[in-house]
Amino acid sequence: MKRVKQRVHEAVTALQRRAALVVTTTESFAAVLRERGIDRVEVIRNGTDLGRYAVLPETVHDHDALRVLYMGTVGRSQGLETVIRATALVRSAGLAIETRIVGYGADVRNLSALNAALDYPVELLSRVDADEVFGHYAWADTVLVSLRDWEPFEWTVPSKLYELLATGKHITALVAGEAAHIVRLTGAGDVVAPGDARALAELWTSLAAARHRLSGRDGGRAWVAKNVDYDVIAEKYRLLLEATAACRASGVA
Repeated sequence: MKRVKQRVHEAVTALQRRAALVVTTTESFAAVLRERGIDRVEVIRNGTDLGRYAVLPETVHDHDALRVLYMGTVGRSQGLETVIRATALVRSAGLAIETRIVGYGADVRNLSALNAALDYPVELLSRVDADEVFGHYAWADTVLVSLRDWEPFEWTVPSKLYELLATGKHITALVAGEAAHIVRLTGAGDVVAPGDARALAELWTSLAAARHRLSGRDGGRAWVAKNVDYDVIAEKYRLLLEATAACRASGVA
């Protein structure tokens, strides 16, 4: 199997080196490709529709419990057991917290078993229809993006992060690498190392005590408008393709 993987890697790298242009979705993976000797690399990120989330109201602090929402794929890659353990820790300290995990995936059964073992600290809900999404976002004080502590994920920016930035909600980010950098750069929320349930519980405890930190997250929306709104990335792609075609037509490699 290792030999097969190596051959596939070599074949893909050879194709990339012959390409007129290689497009990747993160700056960090573009750097990896350049280190492999691939010079013609550009970054066009995955995107979102900023206008779609303009209808979301400001977060209103008219409730006692801190409301935490994860909505998306529930797989092994997301490492959501950390969210369940952290919620249990906050509750064991006597603090009011309501956590929802909304979605479906390969890890639902394992998470359900852990949730039961810890006396159900988290509300687990299956996938929802599109018209229900905004109700969950409006309910939340902070929204979660989460990836497991695996090295390749340091080169990854989950598309879900762009959606969360567009909501203007405070983001709890269990991520590393480029995704963590974007959250810090935009001031859109707080970053915790993936897998660190105790640090996550400490963050939520501090947010519950300082609710003003959950408001006014316009930096994320501004970054989306400049970098990953669908119209922006479509125009960037058009310009790249036109420039590449012009170079090919003129005989420039």
